[in-house]
Amino acid sequence: MAATCGAKTADSTAESSKTRDKHLSDVSLGISHTFLKDDKNPALIGFLEGTVYEKSRGKASSGKSWLIGATTYKAIDPVVLALTAAYRINGSKTLSDDVKYKAGNYWMLNPNISFAANDRISLTGGIQWLGKQPDRLDGKKESARNTSTYAHLGAGFGFSKATSLNASARFNISGQSSSELKLGVQHTF
Repeated sequence: MAATCGAKTADSTAESSKTRDKHLSDVSLGISHTFLKDDKNPALIGFLEGTVYEKSRGKASSGKSWLIGATTYKAIDPVVLALTAAYRINGSKTLSDDVKYKAGNYWMLNPNISFAANDRISLTGGIQWLGKQPDRLDGKKESARNTSTYAHLGAGFGFSKATSLNASARFNISGQSSSELKLGVQHTF
């Protein structure tokens, strides 16, 4: 079982609002479980992650967004091939002007490849596809259903067999325009 704590900042320009936010956008905690180890068959890990702090539309909240999914991977030393599939559930938030806002739920597919540079450092790259439902403001659609594709690059550093630090950047290829920087710490119990 592993626990993850991560934080990210986002710099996005949505087609309708043309806003930029370069502040901390969320902090999340998660838990994962290994169902199958990487052996004859690829490994399978399930995970659940919830937001501890999330700021959207100028209003902070917690426990309103959840991500559930699974990752499968196969290590062929020094390369690891992986595929993650997940679904994000976003709850409604009451904004400061008593308006209800609900970000659209979405599906995510993320194939990637990692390379172990040595026993402590790994480099990753891949693509991410999102299929997102419309955002809603007081129950009315604020945006259309859309899809987006991103390229991402990252690096990880293992402090020990149980604890690692990961940093990644995500850049838009198609769909809604945004970029993201993430920093995460993972500890296995």
